[in-house]
Amino acid sequence: MTTRISICHGGSCTSLGSAALFRDIEELAHGQCAVDQCDCLGRCGNGPNVEIETAPGRRTIFEGIKSFSNTLDLLQDEAECKFADEVVNVARLKYEIRRETHFEEQAEKLQKAFHFLGTEAAASQAEPMLFSSLLVLRSQVMLKRQRNAALHDAQQAAALAPTWGQARLSLAAALEACGRYSDGVATLQAALELGTGINPASVKRQLKRLQRFATERGDQVLQAETTPAQMMPAQVAPAKNVPAKKWNSGKTRTGKGSCRCSSIEGH
Repeated sequence: MTTRISICHGGSCTSLGSAALFRDIEELAHGQCAVDQCDCLGRCGNGPNVEIETAPGRRTIFEGIKSFSNTLDLLQDEAECKFADEVVNVARLKYEIRRETHFEEQAEKLQKAFHFLGTEAAASQAEPMLFSSLLVLRSQVMLKRQRNAALHDAQQAAALAPTWGQARLSLAAALEACGRYSDGVATLQAALELGTGINPASVKRQLKRLQRFATERGDQVLQAETTPAQMMPAQVAPAKNVPAKKWNSGKTRTGKGSCRCSSIEGH
């Protein structure tokens, strides 16, 4: 089976940064693992927590994934992902950008990240998904300062990765910022149809808001269709009332930050 990685989005883990961690892991493990969000894993206060399923019913919960080193170790050692050096370099910078609060620092790190990929033409050919993820991130950073530039980046990202839900969400946000509400509605509907890498409930709330804005302005808007259940992203339920055991201390790495893990045998 394809290794499945589930990032807890319970209240405690969300407050500890699991939303950003989900983006980090989804983008880094793209094409190698199935990545989604799940309900509370029952390790509140120790997060952000991640569950990895490498075989049917064999799941391991990792607690306290609080650094890029933890994240990289988790994917390489436990999910057996393989990464080229430039992918790791770019991923590290994206991790830092998502947690940076100063625009100037974000802009500087974005410039470094794009530099790792070379020219735009080369990057779009050699690493379209990686390049798209950088464009999405730059669009999000620039949205409040340069809306048109943010829209251009989001449009390019969606063209490079047409089946990636996050690119559609970034495009919808940029369209909304530019006052193009009806186009934003269509883009959110497309994101729901893709169904992966998104939070459907959150997207539907955004969709209703943009439909209201468009209607108030007199735009002609198509009503959103109900997304078929089979197209919705899988939400993996955590194991409940299952005996757990602590892994031996050799699983804890030193010098790179630390995280704890426990192995669960499910049914």
